[in-house]
Amino acid sequence: MGQGQTDHTGDPAAENGSLEEFVFSVEAFQETIGRLNQRYRDLEKRYLEINRQLEATNRQLQAAGEENRRFGDYLDCILKGIDVGIVTIDEFGLIRFFNPAAARLLGGDPSAIIGGSFAETFVEIHREFTGRQETTSIEIARPCPQTGRELQLAISVSPIGGEDQHAGAVYVVRDLTGAREMEKEMSRLKTLAALGEMSATLAHEIRNPLTGIAGYSGLLLRELPDGPERRWARQVEEGVHRLEKLILNMLEFAKDPRLDRRTIRWQNFGQEIANAFESGLLKKNVKLVRKFPDKWPSTQGDPSLLRQAVLNILQNAEQAVGEGGEISLTITPAAAGQLMLEISDNGQGMDDQTRENIFQPFFTTREQGTGLGLAITRKIIEAHGGTINVDSRPGKGARFAISLPAGA
Repeated sequence: MGQGQTDHTGDPAAENGSLEEFVFSVEAFQETIGRLNQRYRDLEKRYLEINRQLEATNRQLQAAGEENRRFGDYLDCILKGIDVGIVTIDEFGLIRFFNPAAARLLGGDPSAIIGGSFAETFVEIHREFTGRQETTSIEIARPCPQTGRELQLAISVSPIGGEDQHAGAVYVVRDLTGAREMEKEMSRLKTLAALGEMSATLAHEIRNPLTGIAGYSGLLLRELPDGPERRWARQVEEGVHRLEKLILNMLEFAKDPRLDRRTIRWQNFGQEIANAFESGLLKKNVKLVRKFPDKWPSTQGDPSLLRQAVLNILQNAEQAVGEGGEISLTITPAAAGQLMLEISDNGQGMDDQTRENIFQPFFTTREQGTGLGLAITRKIIEAHGGTINVDSRPGKGARFAISLPAGA
């Protein structure tokens, strides 16, 4: 051993100190390991808790998603089933939804329209809205895509999203045709009621002095010799007869038809009407063509009033046709026991204004006409629960179609 070095080998105190340090280090290491294990277990516990929360949240999201899907399907069924047209567009003006009612009212195949430009597909509607900055609803007339019949449509538009967030728009299309026709019919009925009251009043006021005029003209005809005065008296008498006929028509128009309902067997009744018309033909070269069914229907109604209604139309047809004219009377059984009568002629036909006003009281195109015959005819048919329509064009004749229900 060299000088100045100390040999501790075999020194018990030094060995004990080193051992204590080692034990302390081991204990410190074990303590650290224990703390790490505890933290690991805490982390594992927290992980499991978070995992359970995530699973619960995921189940809630799945349930909410399923509920949203079901609600979306339910809403889709509603929008496709309602009788109101719904059209939605996105922020670029492309059509994203187009329900069957919109297709029925506006026309078009939804599968072909969806994805297209609204402005290019429905130019007229787009122009109406863009031309009026403050307008959110319009009412337009548009032909029905299926029948060509004119529809009255109310169309409104609302933005999707707030003022600062424009995500498109939704167009709502409603069919107002029935409501407008009902309003028109109510207006017509009110006018008819007022005209009826006025006609009854005028008829009674005119009838009394007319009776006196008729009596005096008859006396003059018996007393006056042949000459100008007698001819004048004859003209007065003829004028009185025309006024009496007008008054009778006015009184008949003023009152509501009272139906004496009976069973009408049209096999006999139709032939009777045709025979009565042919026997009174003023133009003997006018031909009546009968188109009757093999199986004849029976209905309930007032034979006298229905005979008057059909004869009114036949007599109008006789006056409309020229020399060698032809009139057709067609009787056809329809569904559910209904009866269809058609009276057509090859006469001069009517223009649009005449056709639209043909059933209005006091409307006539003839110098000697009263304008009440077809108005009375319409009242009779409607009193039986039926309908009457006319189709005519200038130079193409006219066709009157009467529909009577089984219980008429």
